[in-house]
Amino acid sequence: MKKFLLTAIAAVFAFTASAQLVSSHSETYKKEKKEFASIKYFKVGPSFMTYVLPDGSDGDEAVSNKTGYDLTVGFQKPFGSHGMYWGMEGGLGSTGYKVKVLGVYDYYDAAEIRHQIHFSPITVGWKYAITDKISVDVHTGLFASVDYAGKLTGEDEDEEYDVKMGDWEDGYKRFDVGLRLGTGIWYDRYNLDLTWQRGFISRWETPENYKTVTSNIMLRLGISF
Repeated sequence: MKKFLLTAIAAVFAFTASAQLVSSHSETYKKEKKEFASIKYFKVGPSFMTYVLPDGSDGDEAVSNKTGYDLTVGFQKPFGSHGMYWGMEGGLGSTGYKVKVLGVYDYYDAAEIRHQIHFSPITVGWKYAITDKISVDVHTGLFASVDYAGKLTGEDEDEEYDVKMGDWEDGYKRFDVGLRLGTGIWYDRYNLDLTWQRGFISRWETPENYKTVTSNIMLRLGISF
């Protein structure tokens, strides 16, 4: 009987110690598990801009990138406990392109830039914590924009020109909507983000029915507050 009681006490002690160890590991996991809070942020950086055909091709080997800018403010609010979040953002940016053709009978060298206000009514994303301070951020969303100023400059075989948006001929579109896909790295409050933006609406309508849509790659530095 005495041996049984000692065995039972030892078993209870072992079970209690095991339960405490499991509980301790569980509490440690909960403490180490990254919980993302709601944030507001500001991002700014260059935008590498061009126009493409709706099928994704450039339609002309002479079309190349023009460097612009993007300034964005927004917020993120987590939902659930798996790093998912939703948010909104808006700001100022630009779209445009460069084109250069140097031929014997056909010569022109032109560049266009449009300054715009943009707004993303919904952005969804997912953050994955690598360490306590470093996390990966993958996100997508829709955007809408309106051009408030712009300029087309260049020269051809006949003349040089510098035409502001208000003097452009009929056929151009001020409004655009499209898709954004991006990924970035957060280090504490600081962010490095790479986002690709594609418009859905043709920016120029010509008698030849030649259509172009915007395609921007934005490289931005950000900070949360």
